[in-house]
Amino acid sequence: VIKYNFKIIGVSHLLAVSGLHVAILSQALLAVLIFLRVKRRIALGISCAGVVFFMALTGFEPSILRAGIMCLIFLAGQMIGREPDSLNSLGFSVLVITILNPYAVNDIGLLLSFAATYGILVIYPFIKNNYIKPLTDFMSERFKWVKLLEKSFNSFAITLSATIPTLPVILFGFGQISIISPIANLLMVFPTSIVMVLTCAAVPLYHIEPLRVLASAAFWCAKWVASYLITIADWLTSLPAASLWVRQTFLIVLIPSAFGFILLGRYLLGRHGMRITALWSVISLLFGVLTYNILMYDVTDITLLNAGNATAMLLERDGRTGVILIGDDSAVDHSVRELERRNVRAVDFLMIPNLNDKCALSTMILTSHVRVNCLITGPDGKYIDTVDALKAEGRLSWKDGSIAFWNDCVAEYCNGWLMVKINQTRLLLSPYQSATTNLTGGQRQTNLAVFTGKPPKHVSAIQAQAGVLCCSSESLSAEIRAFPRGSYPIYDTSGKSVTILTRGMGDITFKRRSLIVSE
Repeated sequence: VIKYNFKIIGVSHLLAVSGLHVAILSQALLAVLIFLRVKRRIALGISCAGVVFFMALTGFEPSILRAGIMCLIFLAGQMIGREPDSLNSLGFSVLVITILNPYAVNDIGLLLSFAATYGILVIYPFIKNNYIKPLTDFMSERFKWVKLLEKSFNSFAITLSATIPTLPVILFGFGQISIISPIANLLMVFPTSIVMVLTCAAVPLYHIEPLRVLASAAFWCAKWVASYLITIADWLTSLPAASLWVRQTFLIVLIPSAFGFILLGRYLLGRHGMRITALWSVISLLFGVLTYNILMYDVTDITLLNAGNATAMLLERDGRTGVILIGDDSAVDHSVRELERRNVRAVDFLMIPNLNDKCALSTMILTSHVRVNCLITGPDGKYIDTVDALKAEGRLSWKDGSIAFWNDCVAEYCNGWLMVKINQTRLLLSPYQSATTNLTGGQRQTNLAVFTGKPPKHVSAIQAQAGVLCCSSESLSAEIRAFPRGSYPIYDTSGKSVTILTRGMGDITFKRRSLIVSE
């Protein structure tokens, strides 16, 4: 939960080993050595050794290498009495990394690290000199206390400078952006530095018997600061629209392009050019969104989440969302996270075909996060009492026959199997450890077959355009052997979620997929 909250508000780098930690630890070590009256050159040499040791400790990850090389250049420059150029240091570090490992250019950690550092080195001085300094100088003439806020303004500007160039990388890599990331970083980066310094100092002190009291005090302080960080993360995550999910792929290209277009207009034509390019960028974005909504009208988005050996299916159409859960409780956990990532606060329906599945026992976690307008369940099972206690606006059961939703959609339950018809497109979802003998010949014909955990017995009897195996990466290699070769393509959710689009005309288009069995 903590890791998820930090990711949503855009401060996951505080939990991962990053360049920030290299810089903090190297400077803290140097400050301690100088305080102990160690000669400066010797202190710088020891700090260099500490940086190399930390890089080795983290396995020489690309993002750590980038920060480590820059720190070494900075420290070496101080040793020989020369001021290193930050941009040249950044370029040299990336050059060394890519020479040693050309595939590092695909490492998203390195891309984020490089982009953030570049933004701090280039964009931050521009913001500071053109906006913060003139503003604080002008305001401090009237209000003396404004000068005290200058450091806070600078911290916010540093966060903003790091966020702007990383925005395209985040959009391409994760498909979502955190709106409150600058505020979260402002509130949490400095306390994180305190935790790091305190814990790193406390560990060696604890092994010195007379100084264990100091170590205990450092650990106690670090604990309370960490509690503050967790509380702030929980509070910021609870805010509406803390993170925006960019579903439209074209926006991932248009938004960074718009920023670049505006900056180009500012560079070539001054402020007047920036206003013109900003206006045209807004018009282009609005036109793109309008065109996309027209083209995607009445298209159903089917997402099968990476939920281990369980099936967690999200159906979306024209702003409406539905959830189908089959298998163990991992289906619930991943559904909750995905719905929160998409900022979905209410779902039209929640389908639980089998009340003996463990997901039925954990469904209260989902209903506590989002509002369920209609709960649809199968026959009575051992978790019927738990399901009866769930918060839902309405309740339906397949004991009453097929259930219609969204005007042209129908869900039918048959011997543990779930059949969903989206107009003319047929979906067939299997229960865990099932057999195709429970289906009639007509029911075995479908457009999309979804298998929960493992293929059913006699899986070759199913005729489909494509299939998706929802299983964990540990069991994938064993389960794919049961599928016959040359029948239809099979995709899996072991590595990432699978997204399919349909217009309800018997068509299925895979948007995100991982093919394991080809035709």
